[in-house]
Amino acid sequence: MQKVTFRRVMAYAIDMLIVLIISTAISNIKYLNPEMEKYEETYDSYMEYVNNGVNDNNISSLINSNEYKDYTYKINYYGRYSSLITLIVTFLYFVVFQYNTKGYTGGKRMLNIKVEAIDGKLKIKHFLLRSLIINELFTTSLTILALFLLKKESFSNVQMYIELLNMALLFVTFGMVLYRKDGRGLHDLFAGTKVVKSN
Repeated sequence: MQKVTFRRVMAYAIDMLIVLIISTAISNIKYLNPEMEKYEETYDSYMEYVNNGVNDNNISSLINSNEYKDYTYKINYYGRYSSLITLIVTFLYFVVFQYNTKGYTGGKRMLNIKVEAIDGKLKIKHFLLRSLIINELFTTSLTILALFLLKKESFSNVQMYIELLNMALLFVTFGMVLYRKDGRGLHDLFAGTKVVKSN
């Protein structure tokens, strides 16, 4: 199997841009995202707080401060509709759409690559399992669950661990795609898939 690393990376960037554009457009519909203004106000305040408070000596104390934890919780709380919209759009695009197009996304189609199953027949579960890792369905779902199940004081610590897990999964996945002979990432091994050139 010939590696298609560069094409995969480019296709991933194109696909994530497509998802971002669709999610942002839907998130800007006030009826579907009634707390967008509160989110933007809180995010602006948070950025001001961080920019004014960060220096080399106090990053740890800043992250552990109650004010930082409060901002983290509020940003995620007011952004919960946006997160849910992004989760749904990501699922529809990378799982449902890709299944119905037999392994193609917009980016993959442009770069003439597609997903194939190792066992020969693509099933929707292949795309779901891939997307749990590479498209962050798992960690985004965990963050949304934590938001509803945890108290404000606990949320920011748990969310930090979820973000670390997400970064580790993506780092390992991209490392495997780059350095494995067959170019299969963690998500490919988990789902039993491979990415190949299309005819």
